[in-house]
Amino acid sequence: MAGSLTIHRWLRAARTPRMIGIFFLFLLAALICVQLGQWQLQRSLERGSAQAEIRERQQATASAQPIDEVLAPQQEFQEAHLGKKVRVKGHYRDQVIVPGREIAGEQATLVVTDLVTDAGAHLPVVRGWLPAAEAGVVDGQVVITADITPPDGEITAVGYLANSEQTETGPRGPSLPGVQYHLSTAILANQWGSPTYTGYLVLADQDPAPLLQRRAPQPNLVKDSGRNWQNFAYAIEWFIFGGFALALWVKMVNDEAQARRVDERLAGKS
Repeated sequence: MAGSLTIHRWLRAARTPRMIGIFFLFLLAALICVQLGQWQLQRSLERGSAQAEIRERQQATASAQPIDEVLAPQQEFQEAHLGKKVRVKGHYRDQVIVPGREIAGEQATLVVTDLVTDAGAHLPVVRGWLPAAEAGVVDGQVVITADITPPDGEITAVGYLANSEQTETGPRGPSLPGVQYHLSTAILANQWGSPTYTGYLVLADQDPAPLLQRRAPQPNLVKDSGRNWQNFAYAIEWFIFGGFALALWVKMVNDEAQARRVDERLAGKS
C-alpha cells in the first residue's frame, strides 16, 4: 500500500506541467548528446583510417629492417608488427598454393614458400599470385600451368609483415598435397617444422631474381585499422552526458515527490 502511494505520488509529480516541460527540454539535450556521440564515433573511425593511410605510405617508403629487430620466431604477432618493412636472408624450401583469393577484382591463387632463415627459423613468404586459370584446384585436382619454382641458393627477401589468418573463416576445399586454404602459420608449422614466425612476409623485392610476375599487394592497414581513441573517448563522454540529463530529470521528480510527501504530512498534522 505504501509502495503504491509512493509511486502514485511520483507519477503525480512527473505529470505536472513544469516537470513535463523540463522532461522535454532534457530529452532534447539527451538526443543532442547522442547525436554528438555518434558523430564522434564516426570521427574515430575516419581518423583511425586516415592515420592508417599515413602509416601505410610511410612503411612503403621506409628502409627495410632486419626481421629479428622487428619480430622474433615464436614471438606473438601484434598490431604494431603489421605492415612493417623487413629484410631476411635464407633459402627457399617447401611450397604451397592458397587458392580462392581475389586480388584487384580477379580470382587469384597465392604462392607461399617456406623461407628457412640463416638462423634456422621458418618464415612463410607470399612470393606472388597467379590467376585462377593458371593455378588452383579444379574438380578436386591441383592444376598449375605456370612456373612457380623458387630460386635456389641463399636469397635476401624484402617485404611486409602480415598476421597469420584464422582457420575458422575464409574459403575451404578438398584436402590436397601442397594446397592450403588459409595462410595460417600454425598449420604451416605442422608441415614445415619449428621455430616458426607467427606472421608471414608479403614479398616486395628479392635478390637474386627472378620474382613472380604478379606480387601480392602490401598489407592493407586501412582495412585493419582501429579507432582513434581520443575521439572514441569523446563519444563515450557525450553518451554519459545524455544519460546524465535524463537521470537529472528523474532526480528532480523524486525531489518534487518527496517535497509533496512532506507537505502532506505537515497538512495532516495541522
